[in-house]
Amino acid sequence: MYITEVALKIMSEHKVCNSCLGRLFSMLGKNVDNYSKGKAIKTSIYISAYRNLLKGKYRDEIKILETIAKNGGFKPAYDTLKGLNISINEKEFICELCGGLIDKMDEYIYSAIDKLRSIEYNTFIVGVTIPSELVSREDAIRSKFKLPYVEALKKELNRRIGLKMTLLTGKHVEFKMPDVLVHIDFVRRNVNIKTRSVFIFGRYLKLRREIPQNIWICSNCNGLGCTQCNWTGRKYQVSIEELIGEPISKMFNAKKWKFHGAGREDVDARVLGRGRPFVIEVIEPRRRNIELENIAKVVNDLNRELVKIQDLAYVNKSLVKDLKIRAKIAKKTYSVKIKVEGGISEEELKHLVETFKNIIVEQRTPIRVLRRRADKIRRKKIYSIDTKIISNDVFEAIITCQGGLYIKEVVSGDGGRTKPSFTEILNKKATCLELDVIDVE
Repeated sequence: MYITEVALKIMSEHKVCNSCLGRLFSMLGKNVDNYSKGKAIKTSIYISAYRNLLKGKYRDEIKILETIAKNGGFKPAYDTLKGLNISINEKEFICELCGGLIDKMDEYIYSAIDKLRSIEYNTFIVGVTIPSELVSREDAIRSKFKLPYVEALKKELNRRIGLKMTLLTGKHVEFKMPDVLVHIDFVRRNVNIKTRSVFIFGRYLKLRREIPQNIWICSNCNGLGCTQCNWTGRKYQVSIEELIGEPISKMFNAKKWKFHGAGREDVDARVLGRGRPFVIEVIEPRRRNIELENIAKVVNDLNRELVKIQDLAYVNKSLVKDLKIRAKIAKKTYSVKIKVEGGISEEELKHLVETFKNIIVEQRTPIRVLRRRADKIRRKKIYSIDTKIISNDVFEAIITCQGGLYIKEVVSGDGGRTKPSFTEILNKKATCLELDVIDVE
């Protein structure tokens, strides 16, 4: 069938606007928008009918003009019929395929642009929600009239809204990693803006002991407040993630933030050297282009003698997963001050160094973390240790090992749950006095 014949059959049963009629034949031809295509199809039908009117063929042609006037909203057909003294009720025309949504786009576009005024962004993507009955009706018409060239309503709305917003804002559409998602809900009649998270990689140094990496809720009251936590609901009043995350979140005017660390140290351990890698996820930021030097300065100035951040870089979300995986195997170096009951000799330390060179340590989950960790055996490698006597019963050990090794238990043995241990090899009780992380790969 010719396109005009199919189009006329469709309009004999359904009210169809220019854009939606063009959509039904969208993939036939290039560089012609659907509105122009639909209008051209109706114009072709009109011209053909008008030509036959001039030849004196009235009956069928009047019916065709009535069809494209009533169900096509085609003004020239209305005017021609009026000139022939044929009355047509020109009530409000609402397309059955788009429900008039295409005509309502502008009000949603301007609402979206207004909401975007306070947001810093360079790229965006548009998504729409449309009534399910429109989708069902489109599918039924596509099937009934065997139309293989249709562009879906959602696709046209996304495209046309994106194009107009580009013209009005000077920003551009980005499909893979847009700064902003503009969601227009034609069902609930609202516009929602969601900004893509900003991810910042860095390394932190923890300069003081007794600061946990993450917020630590009081286990006695579960955060409700009690005498043990001085009614704060927390075991420790500050954490690394807050000291870093809160000022960064404020700088980006963000909704919230999330801290991702490459492993974690004990609360009583410092982190020195290059620092521990981390990623801050800044969620729904209203700003996104802040100099990294300024971020580091703000955080460091606020947290003098507590925390320092360095080596900042903007990164992609994928690094978070890589960070977690790497933390389990990456080399880490610790400085440990150890007390030995009965004293320690150079010979004993030499034996310790030889024993723990490239050795696999088997650790059952330490008793001190059993309540929050699965009880299982972990096998981790110690690459080397270096030792130095401090006094007759205290020495320092520099331990380079695989991530995930519990250092305190390597020293104490944890009642035989860690093998081998310093206590086992020395045959003397060894206790960790101080622990510092001095390098994380």
